[in-house]
Amino acid sequence: MKHFIFSKLLVALLMMFCCCTTIMASDVVIVDGFKYLIDSEKCEATLLANDYEGEISIPAKFTYNGVEFYVGSLGAHCFEASSITKVDIPASVHSLGQSCFEHCKISTISIPNSVTEIGSYCFSYCDNLFEVKLPSNLKRISSNCFSSCQNLGKIEIPQSVKFLENSCFISSGIKKIKLSETITEIGDMAFALTPISEIEIPNSVTKIGAQCFSGCEYLKSIKIPSSVIELESSCFNNCKQLEKAIISAALKEMKDYMFDNCSSLREIALPSSLEMIDYGAFGYCSSLECIIIPSSVKKIKSFAFNGCDKLIKVVCFAKNPPVLDSYSFEALSSKILYVPNKSLSEYKSTNIWNGFGIIQSADEEINPGTLSSCSTPNLTFFQVIFLSKVQPQVQNTIIPSRIQMWQPINIIQKVKCS
Repeated sequence: MKHFIFSKLLVALLMMFCCCTTIMASDVVIVDGFKYLIDSEKCEATLLANDYEGEISIPAKFTYNGVEFYVGSLGAHCFEASSITKVDIPASVHSLGQSCFEHCKISTISIPNSVTEIGSYCFSYCDNLFEVKLPSNLKRISSNCFSSCQNLGKIEIPQSVKFLENSCFISSGIKKIKLSETITEIGDMAFALTPISEIEIPNSVTKIGAQCFSGCEYLKSIKIPSSVIELESSCFNNCKQLEKAIISAALKEMKDYMFDNCSSLREIALPSSLEMIDYGAFGYCSSLECIIIPSSVKKIKSFAFNGCDKLIKVVCFAKNPPVLDSYSFEALSSKILYVPNKSLSEYKSTNIWNGFGIIQSADEEINPGTLSSCSTPNLTFFQVIFLSKVQPQVQNTIIPSRIQMWQPINIIQKVKCS
């Protein structure tokens, strides 16, 4: 009798254990054609890959074994290479997994504001994708998220995003993009090999990664705000239509190959904070005719201006000649070097610098009494190199409305009437 009771008790305990195991375990189930990984503790489900096609609408919740589960995420590779053309994502979903829609045929997608995370390669190679509305609560755009989406022409980044990760738009069709004022970092190759023609970098950005705009052949001008303190190597190399660049006033180093092979670059304003021009920084900028090196520069590395065939005039404001590596400039003997008047003899006696064909100085100030009239006002300061201060006599001198100089960057910093 005791043995019988013990046996029944053991069976009951085993049944209870099995039931508990069923409730607590994470199982893969299929409900109404959708494949899920369920978490019984959280009553949450992750949608998994299955044979999905056409237009589908993902349910926000479903019931399995009498328990209601909500769909909280779309798993990695969920719709990868599937033939779906449209998908409705419920507001219960908070994340889209890695490669979720990679190589998909969808043309548009609306992502609910509940989504805070989109995995790497999520929409990579979606050739038919023309439009994406990103959720307002998204924290970051992960690496390669929209890479090679060749028909994705424009996108707006929500205010919630702080990071654009590596290669997030590489080789996509992005032509215009609006960045939010909350973004602090743009990753390596983020916009590389895109047809982007214009972009405004917000003042919130502090770092722009290596090769970020590499191969952007339609980009014509760029302005880097003073908030940027790190501009990584090859950032703008092979931007063949880039004509003008304004660099952050906080930048200390122009890194390797920064503007390499920017064959249309004619105008660049180097900041007064700059200390180093690195290896190949302006290599093969074949349209660059003049470069103005600020007084802060301490070293120029090899091949910094290699292949700059039209570069004739080099203006260096440094009172002490910066360290100049061999082959920093090509064909020195055919170039003119302009230096501060008081430093002329030092440049002429310093190795490599003394290899310039012509080394000359210019007056830095026009003092009171030296100008009594301006017979040709617009040409009064034509070809002035170092002029930083004008002190005319008010009663006799007319300051021209437009000061024309031989190079595009206006050096005059102060006009003082005595």
